[in-house]
Amino acid sequence: MNNLYAPMGRRIANLRAKHSMTQEKLAEKLNISIKHCSAVERGTSGLSLEKLVILCDIFDTTLDYVVCGRNPLPPSLEKLLLTEDPNEQKLLQEYLQLFNKIQNL
Repeated sequence: MNNLYAPMGRRIANLRAKHSMTQEKLAEKLNISIKHCSAVERGTSGLSLEKLVILCDIFDTTLDYVVCGRNPLPPSLEKLLLTEDPNEQKLLQEYLQLFNKIQNL
């Protein structure tokens, strides 16, 4: 499991830095100790699933990214994919048609 912890810890540290957040503030939001937060970022400890979900909410990212390193969809695209607004659905269809044309060039 430690093989998973190191890259996951680096991603968490990068997300925290990207959001200009201290370890102390992240630890507070996750309701963990600063020492545990530091160990997570160093890859010597992990977070529970519950804490990982909270972390994803804090940084507006996905578990897939935090755990596996797969880049999440941009929030605007994810919103567009989930929309029920007919105008936005039409835009998505037009985008997909254009994307298919580009792929076939």
